[in-house]
Amino acid sequence: GELSPVLATVKKGSDITFIRFDNGLYGGKDIFDTNGEPWTYKGYSSYCYTPRDIFRPGENVPLAVVVRDSKNIFSKPFPINIKIFNSKGSLSLSHTELLTKEGTLSSNFSIPIPADAPVGAWSAWIYVPGKDEPIGHKEFYVEEFAAPRLFVEVEASPNILIGKGSAEISVSSRYVFGSPASGLPWEAEMVTEEIEFSHKSWKGFVFRDSEKKYQPVSEYLGSGNLDQGGKTKFPLTVRNYITPSCLDILVAASAFEEGGRKVTKTAILRWYPSEVLVGISLPGGGFSPGKPFDFSLASVKPDGSPSPSESIKYSLFRVVEQSVTYEKDGRTETRPQEELLPRGEGVSKLSLGKGSGRVQPTEAGKYLLRAEDLSSGARASIWLYVYGNEGSLSGEVADKVEIFTDKDKYKKGEKAVVKIRSPFQGKLLIGVETFRVVHSSLHDIKKGDTEISFTVTEEMAPNAWITAQIISSGNKAEERLRTYGVALLNLDNSDKKLDVDIEVPGKIKPGKNDFHLTVRDSRGRGKEAEVTVMLVDEAILQLTGYLTPNPWGHFTSKKMLGVETYDVYDSIIQTEDASSPLLKPGGGGPSEMMLKNSNLSPVQVKRFKMLSLTKRVRSNSKGECDFSFTVPAFAGKARLMAVAVTPIESGASSVNVDIGREIVLEPSLPRFLAPKDVIIVPCQLFNKSTKTVKVEMDVNTKGPLEIKGAKKFSVSLKPNSEQTLQLSFAGTGTGAAIATFTARWGKERVETVIDIPIRPASPKITESHSEIIEPGKKKEIKIPGDWIKGTMNGTITLSAMASANMLDIARFLTTYPHGCMEQTVSSAWPLLLQRDLTASNDSSLVDTGPIKNSLELRIRKIMGLQHYDGGFIRWQGESWSQPWDSIYGTHFLVEAKKEGVKIQEESLLEALKYVRRQLSVEPSDTNDETVWRQALSRRAYSCYVLALAGEPPLGWMESLRDKRDSLDGSGRLFLAASYAVSGQKAEAEKMIGPSSGRGKNVPKGNENYDSDLRNEALDLLVRVHIDPGSPASASSSSNLLESLRKERYLNTQEGAFAMLALSKFFKAQPASGTPAGELFTGNKSLGSIDSQKRTV
Repeated sequence: GELSPVLATVKKGSDITFIRFDNGLYGGKDIFDTNGEPWTYKGYSSYCYTPRDIFRPGENVPLAVVVRDSKNIFSKPFPINIKIFNSKGSLSLSHTELLTKEGTLSSNFSIPIPADAPVGAWSAWIYVPGKDEPIGHKEFYVEEFAAPRLFVEVEASPNILIGKGSAEISVSSRYVFGSPASGLPWEAEMVTEEIEFSHKSWKGFVFRDSEKKYQPVSEYLGSGNLDQGGKTKFPLTVRNYITPSCLDILVAASAFEEGGRKVTKTAILRWYPSEVLVGISLPGGGFSPGKPFDFSLASVKPDGSPSPSESIKYSLFRVVEQSVTYEKDGRTETRPQEELLPRGEGVSKLSLGKGSGRVQPTEAGKYLLRAEDLSSGARASIWLYVYGNEGSLSGEVADKVEIFTDKDKYKKGEKAVVKIRSPFQGKLLIGVETFRVVHSSLHDIKKGDTEISFTVTEEMAPNAWITAQIISSGNKAEERLRTYGVALLNLDNSDKKLDVDIEVPGKIKPGKNDFHLTVRDSRGRGKEAEVTVMLVDEAILQLTGYLTPNPWGHFTSKKMLGVETYDVYDSIIQTEDASSPLLKPGGGGPSEMMLKNSNLSPVQVKRFKMLSLTKRVRSNSKGECDFSFTVPAFAGKARLMAVAVTPIESGASSVNVDIGREIVLEPSLPRFLAPKDVIIVPCQLFNKSTKTVKVEMDVNTKGPLEIKGAKKFSVSLKPNSEQTLQLSFAGTGTGAAIATFTARWGKERVETVIDIPIRPASPKITESHSEIIEPGKKKEIKIPGDWIKGTMNGTITLSAMASANMLDIARFLTTYPHGCMEQTVSSAWPLLLQRDLTASNDSSLVDTGPIKNSLELRIRKIMGLQHYDGGFIRWQGESWSQPWDSIYGTHFLVEAKKEGVKIQEESLLEALKYVRRQLSVEPSDTNDETVWRQALSRRAYSCYVLALAGEPPLGWMESLRDKRDSLDGSGRLFLAASYAVSGQKAEAEKMIGPSSGRGKNVPKGNENYDSDLRNEALDLLVRVHIDPGSPASASSSSNLLESLRKERYLNTQEGAFAMLALSKFFKAQPASGTPAGELFTGNKSLGSIDSQKRTV
């Protein structure tokens, strides 16, 4: 990494001094507010955006990137690397893209979100190849959501309350296509949130009474139905709440759609306990016994102006904690209790709301400083701690330098006049700083105001900071030696801004629509630019409060003070004792996640179709740009956005667009049905025109869904009215169904098509059976019945392949309703090891297409469960890696890479690092022999996986061999496999012994998923690594196959390791003999096998 300076030395003759760079004057001090975006002082930065902030699993996320250098321009195209991380923090995708001359992506890039993706916050990070630090990122959300059909607005009047009082809450709601939500149900509730008062004019003051404890309030406010205009009003009455400072009152009002789904909007009211707020500002550093310290007091109104109060009383208390014994119900109980002992008080006269006080702590310990406004009774209090036996004046500045500029913003080349207000006479060092010192000068100044001027330059863009340090000319020790201050210098950056003017299209209809925009520079001249245009449903944008992308605002946003100033002032006076130690916040480990039902429905449809259109276009040399969007069936408000970029400038704008016809059709179907379900569906017809319209509506269905009752309707709709029709539907089977609603009037029509899955009410059930047919014999197979119609899918296979013995296992694993990490990995083994076999079971499982390839999808799901530490979580939503599951998942990834499957190299390396760390992880209970044995087995498994990856940990293997008597069965087998893979086959054979067969009494259900059957599979796996052609391997495979035939139920670990061991064994066996056979149903032949076709 980069090295940072620690200290600087100055030498003159034989004298030498130094200054340490460990405690700057400005950084991290709230009173100066020097925060902002970091500077790009070398290299590049980027701005990333998507057309909205929330997406559904299964969607593609269009990503746009704008790259700039340290001068906020782009000069030469180069490639960038885009890394996508899911909500669990693991890498989901890595992609390299070349930039255009404008600094944007050269092609339309979209992020594919898997259908089973973890929900939550995802992020895209942009890197310059070869660099470790990202140059930008974009966060977006993946959630199961549907676009709201309503807009809800909530307003409070007034929105500021003081003490007891009341406000009127107004609620209004309308459909997204503009009609009022007449008569819809509503409800409202309120909650309070504690906040602390602050104001820019009173930085450094704490307006808080720390003696009070916040008591949250939650109240149900009422419910009812909206009037014909979609509105309602109700009063909110507040009382005197208990809070240390002030409160935000959140009033959440919800309107309910016809189908019952609610849309909520919140209004925020600020509540103050009184007309006067008292604040305390303590000096920095620590406090010492016997040493007085000064502090500042404030009395202000809620708007930040000084209150009319004339004085504040202050008191200092020593806090003593005592144990008090109580008697309760015949028993004694001891509790700690704090007692406040007075240690001084005074009255401070106020001038413009500000005063000061001085107190002296008498001994070390905890203190309370209390301040009370004598006229209003408002008060503040703050805890402080006194350490040590000696002290001195604080090195913190009580009266900082005040800096004022003569303009709010400056253009490059203008003269800036700065007024410096100093509390004393002395020497001034003034600087203008960004990430470096751009300008500095030295001046003699007097107490009071002094004007300094300098020229504003391009180097100060987009903003700079004016710093001032003053050393007094006084000679008395008690006089302050220095003071300092800082102020923001804002520049006018409009020369890099493009004006994007979108021609307001008015109301448009679904179908192809043409649009026009113009791009101009800061001088009003037309500009050729790359333009990204987006048309998105406003209801979706409001879910997250989405703001139109603004690259100019990003690149010219306030930048932090990138230079720190150090001096030796704190070293030339007696130092303070250390401030109070940091306190760690309370908290605990993550709670156990409730297991999710991972049995996915066999019927899937893409129900929700969003209005979210994006394309890239260019304006011509005159700045003109024409483009079009083909708008799908949609009724409501949308936002048309445009982002324009040149190599130097950027800009953006947006307009609202009404989409729809005069007749709007709104059915409300549930997300799914089950067979024999009968539902009543409300279907609303809206007439948004100014005339009466006769509408003919008919409803049709496809698939296992039927209409019970009327299918055709005739309705006469008055101007600006709506009518709700009630339709009855029933599920008749399982599968994907379609309901089509068509309304006709005059020469126009509108159609709404809704996909709805009719899925089984019961979970998925799988049965399997296998038989061995001896040469010359026949065998009759009976197919189980009693399945739900439309859901039964069966396969029967005749094969001369030895691996066909594993068909039941392959079917069991590939069709298992995998949800957790272990189940997902187990389901992937057959796809990796026995593609021919699984193809005979289900050809879709080996589809070579990059999206439908089931193995690739499973690998993506596995990688989606990877945690930031390289390990893997068991279930989506957990926040810690599971050791065995992580080793098991890494084992699969290593084998997949060996088979030529493309695996993210970074992710695999991190996984292997996690596995290596497991070698040194101590068990949770070293006194429990079972826990200890399981921990050693995980170490042995880690050794095996690392050996497969070409990194055998020989030292750890030797250590485990010395402890082999403490290893359980699986541990000894994994250790033997480690030696076999690393080339020490004789040692492996000595450890495993000549005999094979089922072990006894291995407990199931432990953290390592141990079982007798899995150990049999591991026995075969070790022997295959040693010598697959040996009699011991043949005997072990025979024993395993026999056990599999006898075992009625397998778990996924047993099936997976059996598949792994048998696959490797059969793959190593030479082919022999000429097979022949035929499969019949009744008298009909289904196919035959021979030496060419070995499976049917």
